[in-house]
Order: sequence, then C-alpha cells, then structure tokens
Amino acid sequence: MFAAEWTAFLLIALWVASFLFVLWLDRINTAQVDAIMRTGMDAEKDPPVLSVRDIARAYRALRAVCARAQVPCPELRIARNMLIGAYAYQAHIMLTLGIIRRLEDDELEALVGHELTHLLNKDSHRLYPSRKLDGVAFPLALLLLYFGGIGALFALVGFYNDPVMFGLTKVAMFWAMVTLVTAPLACRLWARHRSRRIEYEADIGAARLSSGGAVARMLNNICAPKSPWLINAAFVKNIWKDVGGNPLFIILAALFSVIAISVGILERITEVLRYIPYRLHTTHPPHVQRSQAVG
Repeated sequence: MFAAEWTAFLLIALWVASFLFVLWLDRINTAQVDAIMRTGMDAEKDPPVLSVRDIARAYRALRAVCARAQVPCPELRIARNMLIGAYAYQAHIMLTLGIIRRLEDDELEALVGHELTHLLNKDSHRLYPSRKLDGVAFPLALLLLYFGGIGALFALVGFYNDPVMFGLTKVAMFWAMVTLVTAPLACRLWARHRSRRIEYEADIGAARLSSGGAVARMLNNICAPKSPWLINAAFVKNIWKDVGGNPLFIILAALFSVIAISVGILERITEVLRYIPYRLHTTHPPHVQRSQAVG
C-alpha cells in the first residue's frame, strides 16, 4: 500500500506542477500582448517630440514602397515613444518614433515594405485561426487542471480502500494531465510556426519592394545580436598565462579554471534551456536566419 500512496502523492505533485507550468506559459503570452499594445501607445511620461523630419522620413518611405507595389498608401500611425517596434494591423501601419530614428532611409523603406507585405497578404486574417486556438487552449487547460485536480483529489480519497478504483483513478489522472499539458503546447507551437513562416514571407516581400541588402541591414539594426560566450577557451588560457612554476599560483590557477569551466558549462546549459521558451514564445525567427533568407 505504501507504493500506491507514494505514486498518488507523486501524481498530485506533478498535477500541481503541470498547472503552474501551463499558467506560466499563459502569463508569458499575456505579457507579450501587453508589450505589443504598449508599443503602439505614446510614452506615458515625457513623450518625445515628433519632428517634421521624422514625419517626412516615414511618409517618404511609405510613398516610395507603395509606388513600387502599385497600391494605395495605407494609414500610417507614429507612436511617440522610443521603443523599437512596428506592426501592421487591419488597414494601417504603426511605427514607433524610436525605430524611425534608429534606421537609415533605405532600411526604413525595407521596414515599411515588410509591414506593407503583411497588409497585402492579409496576414492578420491568416493568423487568426491559430491565434484564436492558442488563446482558447490555455485558459481551457487551466480550468480543467484546476477543477479536474480537485475532483481527482476527492476521487483518490474516496477510492483509497478500493485498490482497483484507486489504481484506475491514478491512470486516469496521469493521462488527463499529459493531455492537458501537451494539447495547449501543440496549439502554441503551431501558432508560433505559422507566425514565423509568415515573417519569412514578409521579409521576401520587403526585399522585392526595396532590396535584400536593405532588409538584412534593417534586421541587424533593430534586432539585438547574440552576446558572445562569457567563458571560452581563451579565457581559461589567460588564467594560466603568467603562472610560471610558483606552486601557489598553480593552485590558484587550477581553482579559478575549475570555477570558470563550471560557469561556462552552466552558461551553455542555460542557452540550451532557452531554446524551448524560444520555440514556444517567439513569433519571429532569429534575425540571422532572416537576413540569410533574403540574401
């Protein structure tokens, strides 16, 4: 009976962990939506002054790109904040003042071409099914995990003296838990896959309306580069550079080398663990791959 109780407690712990994991994924997505909303709003405190030059550069880029695409110019909105952001929604393009001032004229045309391609391809409509499913899957999974967990707990207590029903309840709990975690994860992965695929298409469209080089420079300018490794082989070699034959220095160098190698291993493990959140949360592909795709 001890083994049955132990597995029941383990299942309960896993159920709680599953609920917290799904809740964490849902909260991160909510935070991303809030960040996008803030991108399109003026700064709350001391919004930067929107100069005539900023407006002229933005509209000049819009007219140039629309003339090449032979389409009417959509509505252009400029948010008075210094965030680096832009998006296209329904029939307008939104640019922040920060991104206008960050980019050169040809890079700004590439950015506008990217957002115009989203409008021409009706990408907001194409993404609606996957986003809607993703938005429904997580709250539904949380609801079922919460009330299902309470029901499963009462079932375990009620069937404690019935080994058959007690075992069947644990089996049902396990597969229900697996389903309620993997189903929203599958919805999130599908939504992110479609979003990243559409971003590649928008980059190609921007390259046709401007140039591949301008798109690549624009991406490299607005996307944060990957920071180099803090600990590498050269760093460890420098520790031993001036050790000589002094036993004390050898001991200290060996100690520092062990610490440095341990930090380097943890750094690389962290990078690997970040891959899962990247696949689940990032709507855009890495800018290096996007730059390579447009040549």
